[in-house]
Amino acid sequence: MFRVIIEPGIIRTLGQYVPDREPRLAVLNRLRDRLENDPAPYRRFRDSEDPEFLFDYIDVLNVNGRWITIRFSVNDTTADNCLFVEAISCR
Repeated sequence: MFRVIIEPGIIRTLGQYVPDREPRLAVLNRLRDRLENDPAPYRRFRDSEDPEFLFDYIDVLNVNGRWITIRFSVNDTTADNCLFVEAISCR
């Protein structure tokens, strides 16, 4: 099992795109659950800007009738049992 560490700035940025608390928590809970238990499927999707250190976890969410794609960049090279969520982008 991995420990997932999400930087506070990531959560603040997510809040700009997903202002309602419940869906924001659902995204964060899915992120934690999937990466803690089995990050292997996501590790195949290396970050195009920094493939040596980062992989992408992508989620899609409907916010007020508009679909947004949320991409979290996750560092899996800093520590053996920790995954660091270092960046987020939404569109």
